[in-house]
Amino acid sequence: MSSDMKCPFCQQELEVMRGLSPSVYGCPKCKHIATIGVWEELIRTRKALDVAVDALKQIDWCATDYGQAQDALDKITALEQKE
Repeated sequence: MSSDMKCPFCQQELEVMRGLSPSVYGCPKCKHIATIGVWEELIRTRKALDVAVDALKQIDWCATDYGQAQDALDKITALEQKE
């Protein structure tokens, strides 16, 4: 795991959770704890979601599929606000 991995929720640098397995990291701000694999997957998924949201925001306002894109953005935003 890269030592500069950051929490996908608050962007704080993740720390090894002393006293637990060396593969368990935690966020000092959010207090989330997970294994390296889980953190890597969360970070990868957050990056993929950011790419999708950026693409949806770039859709031409005049395009016929804009309504579908806006619906998708609205659903993503609603899900993120539940965090």
